[in-house]
Amino acid sequence: MSPLLKVYGIDDPEVISALEGLAKDARKQGWWQTYSDIVSPAYADYISLESDAESVREFAPLLVPGLLQTAAYARETIAANAITRTPAEVAALTEVRRARQAVLTTPERPLKLWAVVHEAVLHQRFAVRPETMRDQLQRLLDVSHLPNVTIQVMPLDATPHPGSVGGFSLVGFPGPMPDVVLLENLIGSSYVEGVDDVRTLADAFERIVAAANVDRRFVGPDRPHGRETTPVNDERTAELYAYDLSAAVWRRASASGGEGNCVEVADLPGGGRAVRDSKRPEAEPLRYTASEWAAFRQGVISGEL
Repeated sequence: MSPLLKVYGIDDPEVISALEGLAKDARKQGWWQTYSDIVSPAYADYISLESDAESVREFAPLLVPGLLQTAAYARETIAANAITRTPAEVAALTEVRRARQAVLTTPERPLKLWAVVHEAVLHQRFAVRPETMRDQLQRLLDVSHLPNVTIQVMPLDATPHPGSVGGFSLVGFPGPMPDVVLLENLIGSSYVEGVDDVRTLADAFERIVAAANVDRRFVGPDRPHGRETTPVNDERTAELYAYDLSAAVWRRASASGGEGNCVEVADLPGGGRAVRDSKRPEAEPLRYTASEWAAFRQGVISGEL
């Protein structure tokens, strides 16, 4: 690895560390490889990405996200969508989906999940096994206790938003590794990796969060009827202010005014943003969570701010 890095002139310690980590991980056998006879290469790649990721932001307009599904819900929906699979393969794919969920509770570095689920998903019914949806809704309530999980509900009467064209998952990584986006359909999945395209989808997710945030519907134990008055807890905000911005990449905000009136933004973990005045770069920037930033942007776009 070292000779190659020298040939390509890579001397950034953070980049070198990340590439060496990838090279080391490439020699590891993932648990999902025991299912190689039923897991497609594209799905195996996604499970690998998910296991190394820092965060996943997902808009789910049709089904409960896989990381939040019960075994019964997973089995029913896999059987409905994997129309060429045998019952034995459906059972194995259900095991895989459930095994993936370990990333949410791993003690070292649990995955941070922000899922926006359309309200219609929660009204789904399974006529043959009516208890399936009851247990699935209870599962959503149970997992919402985790500090690294946010489940937001998109109301049926929400204003139009970019998620109207379909769901997607934004997979974020620590350090210099670029984020990727997963798009799924009935015959497979594809990845979006271009920096500009990923940023477009990240902005789309912010607008989706803002649209769902109109009446702030969240799933959680202390949020009766799926509502709360404050969408972000103090721990999440404290985490943003603890993040080191010394190496942050600042860019001009699209809503900046003309001459001498420039607002700059930088990305923070979990879709948050840091904001500063370009005329006073030495001042402490303001920091917003993904939800707060999305709500702010929506206000600017709508002319309310």
